[in-house]
Amino acid sequence: MARNSGDAATQESASSSAELPPGSGDSSEDKPLRFVKLARSMGISQDTHESMTTDAANYLCHQLQHLLGPISSVTSQSGPWEERSAMVRLTQKLQKYKRNKRWRQRRRKHVAELFQKVPLIIVSFLCVCVAIRF
Repeated sequence: MARNSGDAATQESASSSAELPPGSGDSSEDKPLRFVKLARSMGISQDTHESMTTDAANYLCHQLQHLLGPISSVTSQSGPWEERSAMVRLTQKLQKYKRNKRWRQRRRKHVAELFQKVPLIIVSFLCVCVAIRF
């Protein structure tokens, strides 16, 4: 069922100003009933409500298919082996990148700690050298 675009425009403007009925419960059993009461108070018929729900579900399915399309050949196991192999190589490259990045961070931290210790050693060495001269 397709919804009427003019009908939807009036409903959207009404939905922004709609509020929940007072005294509504917060239990999970009351939520569907609250939603139906809210739709009725906004003047949405049951047919329009079903149409909007169907449109929303179709939109979500379309978006999921669009987002999952690139990896569908890997997950289905029926695609060509070249695509699965390319996906495995990409995954391994990403893992290597992350591993090397962590290693470089550890190395930089270690070098920074060494440089903090080095000036103390140099200063103490210079003091010893100066003390020996005099």
